[in-house]
Amino acid sequence: MRRDDVLACQIQSWYPKFRSVSLRTEIIPLPLEFVDYLLSDGIFLPASCKALPTRTRLGEWEAHRDDYEGLKEEEDEAEEPEVPAFPAFEAAVDAAIARLGGAVLPKLNWSCPKDVGWLSATGTPKCSNAQEVFLLLKASDSLTYDLCHAFDSCVDSPESDRAEAPSVAGDSEPGSRSNGGASVAAETDEKQQEASRADAINDSAGAEPQQKQQVEEMEERECVQQSRPSEFVLALRKWFDLRPEMEFRCFVKAHQLIGICQREITSFYPFLVDSHQDLKLQICDFYSNSIHGRFPSSHYTFDIYITRDGRVKLVDFNTYGGATLPLLFSWEELGGHLF
Repeated sequence: MRRDDVLACQIQSWYPKFRSVSLRTEIIPLPLEFVDYLLSDGIFLPASCKALPTRTRLGEWEAHRDDYEGLKEEEDEAEEPEVPAFPAFEAAVDAAIARLGGAVLPKLNWSCPKDVGWLSATGTPKCSNAQEVFLLLKASDSLTYDLCHAFDSCVDSPESDRAEAPSVAGDSEPGSRSNGGASVAAETDEKQQEASRADAINDSAGAEPQQKQQVEEMEERECVQQSRPSEFVLALRKWFDLRPEMEFRCFVKAHQLIGICQREITSFYPFLVDSHQDLKLQICDFYSNSIHGRFPSSHYTFDIYITRDGRVKLVDFNTYGGATLPLLFSWEELGGHLF
């Protein structure tokens, strides 16, 4: 799997081409300040956010007011995090939610915050305003994949390049003999790298603290930029109460549909046993007519939903392998071309 395969699965990459067969979606670019807010420690919401209810029992507070005076003074002295504000972005999100009927499922480039649906009143990731969207995005752990680890499984990721660098340097060293010569060259490169690092440390030790901090921040930004996409988006998808038994994941290898299984694997749905042949034909027709030859990668997966009136709707694209789950299959089984 390569970085291009991962980037092709971003919703902003594939949705414009497959809009007619997918769920209605509005895509809003994420401000860099909002990305930094999502990556910051702790769960604190923008100043205007009212996603969480305020609970006040005034009578009890007044009755024990004297007992809490000292505690209140200590809390006031404690340093509080700077609470951000995103008025323009919040207004854009609220406007998009209104256009989508008043209820949406939020997601970033690849992932949605399904792990924190319990925070909402409905127990699902359903959001009816920007403040609820911000709460789920900030509290979610699953979005860390989008923000920091999207390319971890790629063969052409920066980490892979660094891992292969020593052997490449050793093989290309002029005059080096096989085995022993390559080892000597690699060892020499390592010593040179260590000396360079030592010089850098000595130089930074003599620099002013502010300069050292600037260097560290620059190195951190470069590392982050290599491990995540160049832009982030917030995708707001019109909310539907989907029947889990009609959600399916499809696996494509070398542009051939090789496997289909139910998306929800914690339950058994008896009717699928009787109707699986009809569903297979329906999904294969959808793949042939709507997807085949239009998606840039040769290996990938896609999720679909079949509505009550028999229409097939494209839900999402995912990579073939990496962070994608094979569900009822194993990747070894899928390698044998099941169809």
